[in-house]
Amino acid sequence: MPVPQYDEVFYRYDRATGKLIDLERQVGAVESKPKALGFAGYKASVYLRGAHSSVRFQEGDPLEFVFSLPPRVDPHSVQFLVLRISGNRREFVHLQSNRPSPLGVGTAKDVSQRSAVPYDIQKYGDSAYRLISSRPLPPGEYTLSGPTPDNVAYSFGIDSASHPSKQGK
Repeated sequence: MPVPQYDEVFYRYDRATGKLIDLERQVGAVESKPKALGFAGYKASVYLRGAHSSVRFQEGDPLEFVFSLPPRVDPHSVQFLVLRISGNRREFVHLQSNRPSPLGVGTAKDVSQRSAVPYDIQKYGDSAYRLISSRPLPPGEYTLSGPTPDNVAYSFGIDSASHPSKQGK
C-alpha cells in the first residue's frame, strides 16, 4: 500500500492500480467584500484560480482519498468542500457577518460548513488515513484541505458520465 510522504498532502487512491494520484495543488487566495457599503456586513471567500480543476474524474468513479497528518491531529478536522464557479475561479464563502457594529466591525461566523461534503475516515496503514465521501459526488468542483491555516487546497472535478470532459484524468 503506497502512503503519502508528507503531512496534509491529499491523493486519490486508485484501487485498480494500487497507486496514489496527485490532485491539483493551489494556495487559495482570500477576498473580503463588503455588502451594501459595509452597512449589511461582509463576506470573506477563499478562491482558486481557474473555473475548473485540471484533475478530472468521471461521475460514478470510486473515489477514495489518502492523506497523513502530524501526530495528535484529528483527521475529522479535514475540510472537504464543494466549490462554486464564479467567472474564471472556484470559491467558497468562509466567513460572513450580517450585522456590523456602528463602527463597521461585527462578529463573523464560519459558514464554510454550508459547502461541506460529509465523509467517513478510516485508518490507512500505520500513519495515514483514507477519506471516503458519505454519499456519491455529483458533477462539480471539489477541494480537500488540512487543518493547518495555510490555505493550501487540493482540488479535483467530477464530470458527468453522460458528458465526459475532454480533459484527461
